[in-house]
Amino acid sequence: MLTFERLPVVGPCMAIRPPGHARHVVDVIGLNARRLRPADVSLWRGMGSLGAERFAGWGQGVIAPTDATVLSAHDGEPDRPTVSFVRDVPKVLVISPLRAGKILSAMAGNHVVLEVAGGFVLLAHLRRGSVVVADGDAVTCGDQLGEVGNSGNSLVPHVHVQAMTSADPFTAAALPWQITALGRYLDGTWGSTPGLVPLRTPMRSP
Repeated sequence: MLTFERLPVVGPCMAIRPPGHARHVVDVIGLNARRLRPADVSLWRGMGSLGAERFAGWGQGVIAPTDATVLSAHDGEPDRPTVSFVRDVPKVLVISPLRAGKILSAMAGNHVVLEVAGGFVLLAHLRRGSVVVADGDAVTCGDQLGEVGNSGNSLVPHVHVQAMTSADPFTAAALPWQITALGRYLDGTWGSTPGLVPLRTPMRSP
């Protein structure tokens, strides 16, 4: 199990495990600080689309969750500008993975791979032009790496977090990970409950 000092994003967020994600691999979605929702309009109703910038996570800071070395950093991939569940779900779940194959930039978009104590971490789908680190950089916990975007095979703005046994996400085994500075929103209040990242529960790092 890997241990991080804090979450890899700034501000309130929520972790989900969409179809096709291995155990311990999650997508972290930013939440509005007041309403604790990912978007200002519910996309689960109706057939329309919503601009990516209207999601709370868009442009949210992505930071090093612990001291690490940047093994690889990639930028330049476009962000999906709008989100439409009717149009985009088949692409993200079926069509894009088949087309992308094992091309990391196609699947992960703009991304950073970190070497940390005990393993490696992939942080994917960053906003184009936001990656501020380069291969070989040493970073400390809390250092800015980039911003939440919607690049690669991404349905909504989020960060794909994958702790793993090697630097190649296509062949590595996923590792469990825990946070030592983790707050969860339960029963209407924020409390400090470090440990494994919960699914579908508002959380943040102090």
